[in-house]
Parts: sequence; structure tokens; C-alpha cells
Amino acid sequence: MTQDPVADDYATFWAMIFQERVTCILMIEDKHDRERKDQEQGPTRAKYYPETEGEKKQIGRHKVENQLTGKFMFEHWVTALSVSARHLVVTKDGDPAPLAVTHLLIDGWPILTRESKPKLTLSLCELLIYLEDVKTILIHDDDGANRAGVVVLLKMLMDVIDIDPVKIWDGAMMTGKLRTLRSQRARCIGSCGQFQFCCSSLKYYHLHRYEDNERLQSWWPVGFHAAFGLGPFSGFDEEFSARCPQRP
Repeated sequence: MTQDPVADDYATFWAMIFQERVTCILMIEDKHDRERKDQEQGPTRAKYYPETEGEKKQIGRHKVENQLTGKFMFEHWVTALSVSARHLVVTKDGDPAPLAVTHLLIDGWPILTRESKPKLTLSLCELLIYLEDVKTILIHDDDGANRAGVVVLLKMLMDVIDIDPVKIWDGAMMTGKLRTLRSQRARCIGSCGQFQFCCSSLKYYHLHRYEDNERLQSWWPVGFHAAFGLGPFSGFDEEFSARCPQRP
């Protein structure tokens, strides 16, 4: 997990991608941030990857070529999350082994709303499941590391409740995962609103996954209220708010 590289760091960024053999880059963008950057820097501002099919960029010792732009294996998410998919091939001077990288840009990130629409959050969860078999994924935000942190935390929590669905109501477990993540990457989730978005996404995923389980469905309102209402999160929210800047 990292943040959007600036122009001076493009060569270092691709050197890291090539060295670590990253096979998937998940870039999270918000249209409001993009519009702001377009106003400040112009819509033709530099990007670290070749946008159009057939375009090539020499970045430091690495050549990055866009061999395919389109839906290919991501038709569902192109519509649901405005995902733009690119197949990139990276080569390095003096190294005969090219690296194939799938670049996915989520352009429809719904983080600005605390209560996101179920279809969007379910699509995000489904995309994370689809990418489970990818060996090395780099996730980055176009403006800091807040949204990337939400994605990483969401996947961590999904893995927990897939093993034990009742853990969805364990507020201490959830806040513990958040603290662990923030200790590894400072400020990766920048507001309580983003944490709440992650929790609401997890709720929709849980309900969808266990929709045929009547017992879990009957437990849900009580359990969710205890965990996310007046339960363990209330004190944590105050602590979190005091230490973190508030973003919408």
C-alpha cells in the first residue's frame, strides 16, 4: 500500500514494481480530487502510467507499454465501480524478463458518502475476492493513503468473518485490526467517516453472503447495533477523532 507517486518518483516507483514483481496495481481515484487536480495542474498533467492503448513511456531504466485498454476480465466492475483496466508490460534495460502488470483504476470511489449504496460496496467486496489469487498487489490512493487503507482494512475484516461470521459483531477485533494497520502505515485511514464506510461495506457483504442463513439474519440487527451503535466503538471514535483530521 502506498500513495500516488509524484513525477520525481516515477522512476523509483517502477523500479519497485519491477523488483518486487508486482502483477496488479489497484489505483483508487475520486472524481472530486481529479477535478481539483485538473484545475490546479491541467487535465494533461503527467501520469506515471501510459493511458492509451499502444502508448509507451521510458521511465528511468524501465519501459512501460500499454498493450491493451478495455474491459477484458473486468466487465462487471467497469459498470459498477467505473473501473478502467489496462494491461501493461514493463521491461528493464539489461533484463530479459518482462513483467506483465494489470492496472485497475477505480474511478467511482464512493468514499465521500458515509452510507454507500449496497451495490457499490458489494461490487468492491467482489472485486477484492476476485483478486485474491493475484500474488502481489499494490494498492494506492491518488491523494494520500486514506482510501487505500479502507480497502486493505476491508479485506482484512472480510477474511476474518469468512472464517467466523459471528466476528462481525466483535468491535474490539475490528478496532484492533485498524490500530494494527495504522501502526504499519500512519494516517492510512484519515477519519471516522472512512472507518464507518468500511464497516457499512462489511455489513452489506455479510448480509449478502449469509442471506440464506435465517439465524444469522435474525441476529444481525441486535449484533450490529451493539458493535456499531453504543457499543465498543463509542470510546474509540472519540480517541480517533482527537488524533485524526476529519475528511468528508
